[in-house]
Amino acid sequence: MLFLRLESALRRFHWIVFSLLLLASVYFRFPGIFVPSDRGDQPTYNALAMKMNDGWMKHYDVFHFKRIPDAAREKVDFVWEDDPRQMAVRGIRPMYQLPLHIQPPLLANLIWISHGIFKHGEPYSSLTKNYGRKILREPPWRLFQVQFYAVAVSWSASLMTLILVYLFCLKYFSYVEGLIATFLLAVSPVDIGIAPRILPDALGMGLGFLALLLFFRSLEKSGRSSWFLALCSGIFLGLAYLAKLNSLFLAIGFFFSTLVFPGTASLRRRLLDARLWLAALGAFLITLPWHFLVWKHYASPLPPVPVDLQNSSWHRFVFNRPPHAYFLGMLYLLPPLALGWIEGLRSLFRPRKFYLESTLFVTSAFYLSLLVYLLLARKSGLEHRYPLAIYPLLAILSGRAMVRMIRAWLAVRRQCLAWMASCVGLAYLGWRAVQIGWNALLVGTTVFKPLGW
Repeated sequence: MLFLRLESALRRFHWIVFSLLLLASVYFRFPGIFVPSDRGDQPTYNALAMKMNDGWMKHYDVFHFKRIPDAAREKVDFVWEDDPRQMAVRGIRPMYQLPLHIQPPLLANLIWISHGIFKHGEPYSSLTKNYGRKILREPPWRLFQVQFYAVAVSWSASLMTLILVYLFCLKYFSYVEGLIATFLLAVSPVDIGIAPRILPDALGMGLGFLALLLFFRSLEKSGRSSWFLALCSGIFLGLAYLAKLNSLFLAIGFFFSTLVFPGTASLRRRLLDARLWLAALGAFLITLPWHFLVWKHYASPLPPVPVDLQNSSWHRFVFNRPPHAYFLGMLYLLPPLALGWIEGLRSLFRPRKFYLESTLFVTSAFYLSLLVYLLLARKSGLEHRYPLAIYPLLAILSGRAMVRMIRAWLAVRRQCLAWMASCVGLAYLGWRAVQIGWNALLVGTTVFKPLGW
């Protein structure tokens, strides 16, 4: 009886619970706004956005780019440099010393637009002082505007993904799966560490998941409305690709869901489905201008493989680096994620009945397989943030698995205890994962202490 009352109350107020989870996600990600972004790959996106003020994509490179520290104001400004030969002195990586930047342009374009909204007329800049964990107690709000214009893009994309995941679960499953999936994403140490950085992974994750959601909706409709949704899904997949090239791997979800969607159409008719080809057309048209620009510079539709990848063995990108605290933090979320993989594998035995679960599983497995292939072929490195695009898919599968396990395997009189134990366990594991994410984001530590800070 108690369980039924709790479930009834949760059903009535699930939007309030979700709103609290969303606010917690904002809190977990806000310290990154005050973490310096003038190191690693991040300054290049700021430089590209800055140069769009003069010629837009005409100067899409990091030549004539310089950083000027301003110690008194605790920031560094990005300005033009008359002599590009100083690049080597400033330590710019060889992979960026190309006539055209090797990364697609969506993130830099959005930073450029965000700068015009939040910081028009002021220099592109970044913080230089790392306050460490002090940010959690005393955020330096006086420096909020310094780099918020740039951080806001991926930060907002991360929160948008949480909303989309919850809406997806409400549409196809229930609010319970939605709350569990949202929780797993909210406390993910990788998402916490990447969302407030000037990197394209969170943006690619949000746009890629939106593309899949729209395509699933198009399969359920008929006529022109389904065609319109399919075209929009392809456009968003193309935008995800223009944020992060790896996002194109999510296209397998379009293909597989078309094949296994419940219906009586033959295999040939499914392969010739107009919605699938409209999605492909939308992705092609939205990415065509960038590929044309690349073709003008390299006589190839894709930029060349970076030199520092060609001249290195594949294992350098896995074993010859310090261990990432993000990977260690994910160990806390290993039990629910393992259940998610098992749930996806189980759905493959009846793909028509569980076409959503099987599609999410196949897309995730295909994505990881291609990442490993590119690593072995020296076409790409491997970092903790690269699989971020499939995190929403795994979170949904994990939520689905946990709900199915508790409701199907346990007697009704024991469900209350099972749910309470699951909630307490998830809350503890999630908080430990958040601490790992904060450690890596604010301090850069890689210490894994299961029972303490």
